[in-house]
Amino acid sequence: MMRRLFPLFLGLILTGFWPLGAAGQWAKTAIVPPASHKCDEPVPGGEMKKTIEIADQKDSAPHARGAAGNWYVTRITKWIPYCMYHDPIGLYSLDTYSLQPQLIEEEVQVCEALAGGMSRPMAPFAGPCPPRP
Repeated sequence: MMRRLFPLFLGLILTGFWPLGAAGQWAKTAIVPPASHKCDEPVPGGEMKKTIEIADQKDSAPHARGAAGNWYVTRITKWIPYCMYHDPIGLYSLDTYSLQPQLIEEEVQVCEALAGGMSRPMAPFAGPCPPRP
């Protein structure tokens, strides 16, 4: 039985439909936009759900700011708002669509200044402080 299901599980993992550890995880963001976008009304008896999901995330090179030893990166996160629809019997509808992506930029501290001019990494950053560009 397991031998016949193995290709199915492997396919789910490779296509990203099965959760695996850190695969597909994004860095924590302080700014999460609300899913408050305008969507079309669903068909009578159907349902509509508004969601907003991360599509891309990039960090700049580290840069010093403020007291000596404080290091930051500029994180740019692309959020895509979705209008997801289900028909009256609960099946996923092809009426689902996405809206214009939102780019949100934030400063994320990666190293914190300590007494004596030293610095230490801020979680989840685990690299050396000061960071190498």
